[in-house]
Amino acid sequence: MVGRVGYAPTTPAMSMQYSTIELTALFTIF
Repeated sequence: MVGRVGYAPTTPAMSMQYSTIELTALFTIF
């Protein structure tokens, strides 16, 4: 399901945004 764990965006902002989306998705799924 989560496929952005190994992803490394160019900008830290994007990284944080992706992390937030991941956490939100996880909390929504569980």
